[in-house]
Amino acid sequence: MGLLNASLSLNSPDILSSVVSVSVGVAVNADSGNITRSKVAATGATGAITIYKANDKLDSAYVYVKNMHQEREKFAYVFADTTDDAVFLKLAGNEFAFMPVKNDVTLKAYVTEVDQIIEYGVFGLDSSSVTLS
Repeated sequence: MGLLNASLSLNSPDILSSVVSVSVGVAVNADSGNITRSKVAATGATGAITIYKANDKLDSAYVYVKNMHQEREKFAYVFADTTDDAVFLKLAGNEFAFMPVKNDVTLKAYVTEVDQIIEYGVFGLDSSSVTLS
């Protein structure tokens, strides 16, 4: 088993009346992970790419997603593959997210423009009873 270290730093000298400077970090147990870049063909929930398969991790799954497009107006959408396919993450071009998610929900993504590229990764403690096939 290993550790995955994640950190985030938020800084701005002029967005508020006082300087914003926040740095946080976390170390989580993980025994596996991957980072993948994929062209995404789907521009809606139908045919969306799977970025995390339910129950692939024993506990929380730690998911990283980045919209690789340089134009802000070319979005990537991430949703939980449930009956309502509710989008919970909308990333503009060059934006990213790193988040712990419940391990029992499949996450999928689609984009604004066919063949837009996203980068995504999942880390955590593997469940040997789940395969990606």
